[in-house]
Amino acid sequence: MESSGHRFHVYTKPNSDIVSSGFSSTSILDYLVARTPTFDVLDSNTRCVTHHLEIPLRCEVVFLDYEGRSDGEAMKRILIGLRPQEIILVGNNAPAIDHLANYCRGVMLLDPNYIHIPHPREIVNCTKEGDIYQARMKDSLVSSLKFTKIRDYELAWVEATVSLDDKSDYHIKEKNNNNAENNGNDDNGDVEMSTGNNLELRSRTPLAADQLPVLSLPTGPIGQHKTVFVNEPKLSDLKQLLLSQGLMAEFVSGILVVDNCVAIKRSEAGKLLLEGLLCGTYFEVRRILYQQFAIL
Repeated sequence: MESSGHRFHVYTKPNSDIVSSGFSSTSILDYLVARTPTFDVLDSNTRCVTHHLEIPLRCEVVFLDYEGRSDGEAMKRILIGLRPQEIILVGNNAPAIDHLANYCRGVMLLDPNYIHIPHPREIVNCTKEGDIYQARMKDSLVSSLKFTKIRDYELAWVEATVSLDDKSDYHIKEKNNNNAENNGNDDNGDVEMSTGNNLELRSRTPLAADQLPVLSLPTGPIGQHKTVFVNEPKLSDLKQLLLSQGLMAEFVSGILVVDNCVAIKRSEAGKLLLEGLLCGTYFEVRRILYQQFAIL
């Protein structure tokens, strides 16, 4: 082998890894790396010579053991996809938990009362499904409601007055029978029958429905409430619906673009945003989008 300005020879024996040279194997490699020589292509047969070296790594090696955990950015994306109504943050240091809690409050717009950061040995009730209350509605209130059908359900916004001391039908019937008993004292033939009916009514224990609060029509003026949209559709389903209506819809970087003038996207908080030019396509897309909601 020849090098520019230098000449050295390497002799090898067949079936042998021993290298004989005027230089040691390590010095040869150092020389090749330093000078970066170019070799002429030989017409004769050649063979490959392998040499094993231990190369020290002059760098810092960091071992990362995730243990099934996710980094901060991945955890934020997971939370946005889940869109939780209530969240409990555990299993990390205080700065990381506070950072994620601030993200849930500022970006995901979660109520601070529904973001729990329990201390060690603190008990958090996470078995509830939500604020669900039972009540009885009067017929006059039910007849005034405007229901909106969505899938197999009918929804309505209720403005009512809650009464906790409303008398149930059981108490009214008992009072009427007491009056009948008093009126029957003048007629001996009816006294025994009235007394028997009263004993039967008084022996009946009040039902659970008798003790529920009662909702009735509000007595004062009713104010305006914030519009509530129920049954938020998926962008993929919305695309198929727009295509069926004769509109051109396609996804561009996760944004649903309609007729190259209207864009439908989802914000970091999980809300649908409609943007575009104020043209006929915009109002048509908005009308189709509103039809997918139950607006209360």
